[in-house]
Amino acid sequence: MTDNNRTITIVKANRSLATPKTPLVILADVSGSMRGKKHEELTRAVARILGERNDATLYAFNDEVFHVPEGLPLPMPYCGTALEKALKVAKKHNPERVLIVTDGHPNSHHEALSAADALGWTRVDVLFIGESASAREFCCELIRNGGRLISEASNMLPNITLLLENGGSSIAL
Repeated sequence: MTDNNRTITIVKANRSLATPKTPLVILADVSGSMRGKKHEELTRAVARILGERNDATLYAFNDEVFHVPEGLPLPMPYCGTALEKALKVAKKHNPERVLIVTDGHPNSHHEALSAADALGWTRVDVLFIGESASAREFCCELIRNGGRLISEASNMLPNITLLLENGGSSIAL
């Protein structure tokens, strides 16, 4: 080989880069700690968001992750909170945004935060339904890449605004 020869390397695009982005993935916590009023508020919040957004993909999670097709209700709360599994499922959609609706009590804080970090540049927002200060702090740690924490305290749901960019519009909850 002489100095005048050059090598050209052809790099094929990573398959995930070719995957079209899902505009919004909603992860709804239906673990045992979400029973009662929390589940009612979760159901209202998700229904309101889905009523305004036709481009969202909804998953419910507890120890497992369940796709919730349009028009079907969220499962009743039971079991633990495998948030890390839900975030891994969301990542498969190559989402622009992920909205987590939770009371902030995952099985493992460390695993959930690692899974959130693995989303890369995806924006993560959290709608917090709960009263625990430590759970709220955990939810603050989940926020990624310009995400927001909407802290819902008893009966504030109708009065808070969750901004979900969709052509500049917002959703008032």
